[in-house]
Amino acid sequence: MAAITRRSPRQLDPFRLSECDLRTRPEDQRTVANGLGPNEKMSRFRDGPPIFGSTAAFNIATGPPANNPHDLSLLVVRLHGNLAAEDYENHYRLMLERSQECERRGILGTGIVNDMCVHDSVAPGVQRWMMYRAVYPRPFVQTVAQDPQVLRCRAGENRRYEQCVFREVPSWAKSAISANQWSQADYDNGIQDTFYEEAPDWLERDLLGDKNVVFIIDNFTSIDLEHSEFKTTGGQSRILAHHDFYPVRTPGFVNQNPNYDENHGMCCAIMAAGLTHGVASGAFIVPVNVYKEGEPECYSSDVVRGLEWVRDQVKRFRLWNRAVVNVSLSFDRTDDDDNEEGQFIEDHLVPLGVVVVVSAGNRNLELSDANPLYPQMDDSVLTVGGMNEKGEWWGDRSTPGVLGGSNYGACVRIVAPAADIPLPVGPGNPPLSLVSGTSLAAPLVAGLAACIQDGRLTRDEVVDRILDDHTRPGVGLMQDVRILAID
Repeated sequence: MAAITRRSPRQLDPFRLSECDLRTRPEDQRTVANGLGPNEKMSRFRDGPPIFGSTAAFNIATGPPANNPHDLSLLVVRLHGNLAAEDYENHYRLMLERSQECERRGILGTGIVNDMCVHDSVAPGVQRWMMYRAVYPRPFVQTVAQDPQVLRCRAGENRRYEQCVFREVPSWAKSAISANQWSQADYDNGIQDTFYEEAPDWLERDLLGDKNVVFIIDNFTSIDLEHSEFKTTGGQSRILAHHDFYPVRTPGFVNQNPNYDENHGMCCAIMAAGLTHGVASGAFIVPVNVYKEGEPECYSSDVVRGLEWVRDQVKRFRLWNRAVVNVSLSFDRTDDDDNEEGQFIEDHLVPLGVVVVVSAGNRNLELSDANPLYPQMDDSVLTVGGMNEKGEWWGDRSTPGVLGGSNYGACVRIVAPAADIPLPVGPGNPPLSLVSGTSLAAPLVAGLAACIQDGRLTRDEVVDRILDDHTRPGVGLMQDVRILAID
C-alpha cells in the first residue's frame, strides 16, 4: 500500500494567526494601504481576502510603464457571492501560490493589495459582494478569470481622478448621464439656467472614441454628411464611409407619411458620436441605410445585410475590438429560431469584438419568455431602455402595447435618457427638434462602448465595464436595471 503524504499545517493554512494578523475593527478594512510595507506582516479583515501583495508592487503597476519591466497590472477580481467559506480560502491560497511562483521568477511583491468586500450580513437569497484588488503580471488576468470561484477578473485602468469642471452641454440628456443622480429638480434647474456636465478639465472631445468606429444601421434616406456634429473640433469630417442599400432618390420628394422619419438615423448618429450632443465625439461614424425612400419600415433581411456588411468592413480594415454597432429599430420577432439578426451577431460579430447595442422598443411591453422579442432578448446584444427628464422610467406600464413608453424586462440591462431631447435636425435656424424614444437611449450607450474600446478588450469585457463602472443603481420602476452614469 502506497504511503499517504500529509501536508504540513503551514501548507494547509498559510493564513493562520502566527502568519497573518486578523483585524476586526470596521475602520481597519478601508484604512489599510495599497498592500504591505517593508517587513509588514500579512493581514486580513475578518474572513475577507488576506493582504500579502506589497505597496511597492502596487506603485509599479500604477506608475509609468518605463518603471514596470514585468508588465505588472492592477487586477480587479470579483468572486461569486454564494460560495462556502472553504471555497474562498482555497482561492486565496491559490493566489498566494501564484505570488510565490512569481517570486521564484524574480517578480517581487505580487499578491492581493486591497479588500473591497462588503462584510455586512445580507438578507436570505442575496449574494455577498466579494471583491479585491491584486497586483500580478498582466497575463494573469486570463488565468485568474478561469478559477471556478471567480465571477469576473479584469485589468484595472489605473486611472487617477482629476479635478473636474462643469461644462455647458446642449441637453438634459448629456447632463444626466454625467451625474450621480437626476431628478425633476435637476431638470428644472437646467431649464431655468443651463445644463452642465462634470468632466476633467483636461478632457479633449476629439479623443473620446478616437480610432474606433460607430456603425449606425438605420434610416439614412436623408443625411447631411457635412453636419457640424459629424466633424472634429478642427472641422474635419469623421464620416469614415456611408453605405446605402437603397441609393435611389426622387428629385423633389416630399414625405407624406407621418410614420416615416427620414432623420431617425441622423438623430441616432448624433447621440452616439455627435461633437456636442454625442458621447464618442472623437469616433469615426459609418451610417448604413437599410430603408427605401418613403417607406416607414425596413426589411429584417436588410438589417442582416447591414450586419454582414459591417462584418466585412471590420475584417477588411482590421477593426477587431474597435467597432460598435447601434441598431435602434423596431423589431417584431417573437421566435428565437427565426432570429437571424441575433444569430448572426453571436456567430460573426461577437468573435470580432464588436459591441452591438439595440433599443428596447417603445410599446410599454414586458419582454419575457411568455412575451419574447428578438434580438432584444439575445445575450449577444446590449439592450437599452428609456428614462425621462425627471429621472424616472419613461412610459406607462399600465398600458402595454401602447406606443410611447419603453419596453422592459430582464433583458433590459441599462437605461438612458429617452424623452424630449433637443437635437439639431429638421427645420428652423438653428434647426432643433425635440425627439423621444429608446432609439435615442441606445446610441448613448453605443457611444460609451466606443470610448471604452482599446483594441484589446473583448466584447464581453467592454459590456462589463459599462455595467460595472459607468452606471448607478436604479430607483422606483428602474430598481432592476442600471442607469447610465458615465464616470
